[in-house]
Amino acid sequence: MLQWEEYNPAIPDDGTTIRTVEFSPDSKVVLNTRETLRVVNNALHKYTWRDSLAYDNAGNVAKVFTYRTNDEDNVVEDYTSEEYLGRESKGDQLSNQRKLILNGISNLPFDDNDEMISYAAGIMTFQMEYESAQYSKFPIKGAKARLWDGSYKNFQSIAEFDNRDRLTRFTGFYVDLDIVPVEYRINYYK
Repeated sequence: MLQWEEYNPAIPDDGTTIRTVEFSPDSKVVLNTRETLRVVNNALHKYTWRDSLAYDNAGNVAKVFTYRTNDEDNVVEDYTSEEYLGRESKGDQLSNQRKLILNGISNLPFDDNDEMISYAAGIMTFQMEYESAQYSKFPIKGAKARLWDGSYKNFQSIAEFDNRDRLTRFTGFYVDLDIVPVEYRINYYK
């Protein structure tokens, strides 16, 4: 288990977030938790966001289950946030790139809200938490994702490979009000 505290110096009154990541014996993330303590109207409130990751037999993330609470509004939600519908059998270049850039911390579920990593790795950290789930070792072929309004939408990915089976183009996604496609293109030298 690894735990750290996040603090946003740009918004000093935004509260404190405690991040906890639990790993399986083979170093895969199985639980990713954010607990935020915030003072609202002179009362201390706790907001919890917990993602549990389920893996397929090949070791890729198959589903992400989310549990959220908000004691300010007495909200409790428990749902499947993402389900991956098949994977490519080649094209591990994005996974390898993540490991190279983040070295020993590549399995941590960072995202673009993690101040310490966003400054260190720049644009490569955009939606990294979803990157880790979408790519695992090989890119997804498709996904079913929960939108902010509680509905689900399917996403069809695009992957292209060169004559050496290296990934040259991949369309992943992140979830905002809708599923937003994100295209990655890889050029190789030599």
